[in-house]
Amino acid sequence: MKRKGAIFVNGIENENLVSVSAFANAGGEEKCEDKYVNLNIALRYSDLNKCTYIWIGSPLIYEEY
Repeated sequence: MKRKGAIFVNGIENENLVSVSAFANAGGEEKCEDKYVNLNIALRYSDLNKCTYIWIGSPLIYEEY
């Protein structure tokens, strides 16, 4: 994200999930908490499957992860 000049907008983190929203001059955009966003990346570890799932969305991930 830094290499593409993206600006951090928002993020959440808990024991099994990390989610980051950012904005880069790359096209389409949405509003999130009154800030423009066009890139969303989330990583979630599954105890059941013993693996990490990675979601990348542009402009946003529109499902529960």
